[in-house]
Amino acid sequence: MKNYSRVRKPCLGLLSTVILLLAVFSVPGCVAPNHIPEIVSLEAGEMVIGPSESCIIECMAWDQDGDVLTYNWTADVGTIIEMNKVGNSVAWTATKEEGVYAVAVEVSDGKEEGSSKSTGSLEIMVKDNHAPVITELTTDTEWVMLSGSCQFNISAEDEDGDELQYEWIVDGGELSGTGQSVSWKAPDVAGLYQIKGIASDGFGKEDVRIISISVSQNPPPEIVEVRVTPEEPKYYKEENGRYIILRDRKCTIECVVADAYEGLSFEWSDGEDTYTEPDCCGKTAFSGEGSTITWTAPGEATDVVISVYVYDELGNIASKSLSFKVESCGCAF
Repeated sequence: MKNYSRVRKPCLGLLSTVILLLAVFSVPGCVAPNHIPEIVSLEAGEMVIGPSESCIIECMAWDQDGDVLTYNWTADVGTIIEMNKVGNSVAWTATKEEGVYAVAVEVSDGKEEGSSKSTGSLEIMVKDNHAPVITELTTDTEWVMLSGSCQFNISAEDEDGDELQYEWIVDGGELSGTGQSVSWKAPDVAGLYQIKGIASDGFGKEDVRIISISVSQNPPPEIVEVRVTPEEPKYYKEENGRYIILRDRKCTIECVVADAYEGLSFEWSDGEDTYTEPDCCGKTAFSGEGSTITWTAPGEATDVVISVYVYDELGNIASKSLSFKVESCGCAF
């Protein structure tokens, strides 16, 4: 009988791999290459600011090797203040002079061998810019039938002479056209719809006005006018279809409806509260009831839109809105 013995042969592939790894890690001077940090984004909170104003600039970067990154910021003019310990977010304060200025950042991983830095920059415009003012937002009809149509027009002025762009937003129906005049096809559902007109100057400033139009089977109540009577006339004025009033001051607002309508109900709103009668809504800026109310302006500078909604016994509705600018200083009058 023959005797057999098993001879184990070495695994040459595994042995070669082990030898290669040992060689790599044992040979002096053989190190993994360094990777340059990568700037993922560089963004400013505002691309247009006024003279001596500030904006926040943030740089997002990463390093493939996991190295700790440092950020070095520079600018043509103005001052730079770091906003966090990492250093990737700064506040840049512009000069008093208008112009376009560059703000740059250098991101480094601290390695000396080879290139270990990435750079990025952006340009910010310094401009003494003023918002455009919408002087008129009108429609050619007070109400439309279901699926009917009408025209909207907007006019605006810009103190700086900037070329204005116009945008329209509706909460129902279909708009057609662009620019200062558009057509609107009403939906086939009765109700009150808002059309928002926006005039912008291309430099971050804009003005917004809203107009409401009733869609119904039958004519809604006819609002003849909405009258504003200030309690202190010296702290009140009208400019470009807008009412300007000093903070905390009062005015009486009356909604005048055509005599042919009876059994009407009135609802008032300032965008925050909806008011119908005393004690209806807790603490509110309104008092009075029905077609005449008293409104108290907020205690700080802001813009407020006062709207009145008039309902008849059939549920038809009409609305008018007034734009108020609340000033914080009597020197504005």
